[in-house]
Amino acid sequence: MLVPLSTLAPEPYILPQPLQIVIREVAPDDYVASLFDAGISSSGDTPEEAFANVREVIVFTLDLLAEYDEERLGAEMARKKRVLESLVQAAD
Repeated sequence: MLVPLSTLAPEPYILPQPLQIVIREVAPDDYVASLFDAGISSSGDTPEEAFANVREVIVFTLDLLAEYDEERLGAEMARKKRVLESLVQAAD
């Protein structure tokens, strides 16, 4: 199932357009939510929990990667940072 993520509030980020989160059931009572473009996923016992968890991981990843210049990151983390920066804007 495809679920739009339209806000990261109350976190200091703006989504110019909704992020498309894919949620799939991988086992009974086990769901995975993914933002495939950025290679970010999280799981939960329900689709709603998986969605909430992936939202938290997106914010955590943005906060963490903002602390580093791309030169200090490996290739995959630098790519992830660029993708997230193209999808999410810092609030002023």
